[in-house]
Amino acid sequence: MSLIIPFENSAQTALPAGFDSPFCNSPATLAKLAAEEMQAYLAALSRDGVYFDTAREGKMFGVLLALDGVGQRVYLRAFAGQLQGRWHVDGFVPPLFDAAARTDWEQPALAKLAQMQQQLSDAEQAADYLRCSLESEQLNSRLQQQTAELQVQLVCRKAARRVARETADEPALASLLAEGEADARLRSQDKRQRKALCAEAAARLSGFEAPIAQLRSACEHSQASIQQRVHASYTVKNARGESRPLASLYEGKRLPAGSGDCAAPKLLAYAYRRGLKPVALAEFWWGAAPAQGIRHHGHYYPACRGRCAPLLAFMLQGLPVGRQPAHLAPCGDPAAPAVIFEDAHLIVVNKPGDLLSVPGLTMLDSVQSRMQARHPELPELQLVHRLDQSTSGLLLLAKTRRDHKALQRQFSKRTIRKQYLALLRGELQGESGEVDFPLRVDLDDRPRQLLCEQYGKAALTRWQVIAREPGRTRVALFPVTGRTHQLRVHMAHPAGVGLPIVGDELYGAPGTRLHLHAHQLSFIHPGTGELVSFEAPAPF
Repeated sequence: MSLIIPFENSAQTALPAGFDSPFCNSPATLAKLAAEEMQAYLAALSRDGVYFDTAREGKMFGVLLALDGVGQRVYLRAFAGQLQGRWHVDGFVPPLFDAAARTDWEQPALAKLAQMQQQLSDAEQAADYLRCSLESEQLNSRLQQQTAELQVQLVCRKAARRVARETADEPALASLLAEGEADARLRSQDKRQRKALCAEAAARLSGFEAPIAQLRSACEHSQASIQQRVHASYTVKNARGESRPLASLYEGKRLPAGSGDCAAPKLLAYAYRRGLKPVALAEFWWGAAPAQGIRHHGHYYPACRGRCAPLLAFMLQGLPVGRQPAHLAPCGDPAAPAVIFEDAHLIVVNKPGDLLSVPGLTMLDSVQSRMQARHPELPELQLVHRLDQSTSGLLLLAKTRRDHKALQRQFSKRTIRKQYLALLRGELQGESGEVDFPLRVDLDDRPRQLLCEQYGKAALTRWQVIAREPGRTRVALFPVTGRTHQLRVHMAHPAGVGLPIVGDELYGAPGTRLHLHAHQLSFIHPGTGELVSFEAPAPF
């Protein structure tokens, strides 16, 4: 089966002026047309059970529109990682590395590593080791209890001697002194015995732990060696024909798992090898959502920043630049943000939905920088909290460090009251409720957040329906905690409300704007000590 597919249904659609950034929230029109053809192909194969059950599994796929040597429009198909445990599948471009050559050494190395890991597991679960470890813990516990009981006795006896000295004659004082010295010797003796017993138990335990530590170190060394050799098998090219080792693109940082195996790098690498000129790219999720994150069947998603940002930045060099991501676009209103309230202690502003709260790595324009420019006479002016760039609404700034500290204390104690307004895509059942599950950042795709029971931070949101309309539900949201993207994830995730906020490109579908607005803010004024409240009407 040919991997280069003629794209005959696009003749009426003009080519884009440049290659849109893979980190844009929605692909170019031509890329969508090619993706629709590919989705029809996937749907037919999924019905026949060729790939996987889309009701139970899901995967990221990608399509690249390109021009061949005579200017004809073609496209390529790819999947992220492996498909059904295979790197090579008919109809999809291959990985960046030579899978056959890597299999020659990788499979034996992984088999040896698995054998070592099994030896480590056996050693850690050995009955003699577990018994020795338990006996050591019990001994430590018993000795600590005995020492604590002795300490109580010695303290009581010392207090009794202190009282007795007040009325004691000379012979009695000598006796009390002797008792004190005897107690000191008893304390020293207990310390020596405890130390000796613990050392003896530690020596017995070390007889088991030393070889376990050696096995663990050998496993870690073997795993690191395999990973380094895997990374060395990737050579990356860009549109200029320049080549770089994969690891060199990450400036000495640890490579995220799966680097180079996403759909976009595979597509670009194959296009360069076959002399094709890339024109447009689209990546979409196909199948059931993952257990932790949020992905919707058939929705388009930007490339993951953690894995792909350094890699794709190099691979795209030499291509004409097209649209750039929305999060890098400047704010459309030069007069923003509007001031809602200001006094000697604080400023309350209404942030628009396209302005950062604080300067970012690639964009300095923000509420913080703009307000500092407006008030050069206030060197301590600082935001007390933040909103996502896409979220509009009330933000609070303190004019002095003292006021900032007082207001932040209210945030940390969760005494500040916040209310958001949101428009959800779908009809919500019930009138009120709450969502309570922990969140952590997706380390390979920042700033996206994941549900994570093991490592996530507690997150609680209460909600109440305000109004209903066909296919939409307007709600008031009351965040008890303040985690990144908390409201967006709690609304969109199936474990929460299950209805994404309209216009949420990360957890729902792209739109003209994110329909999430910080509507009300109530707190104790740091200067007057009185409760103050502010409101800003939602722009949707």
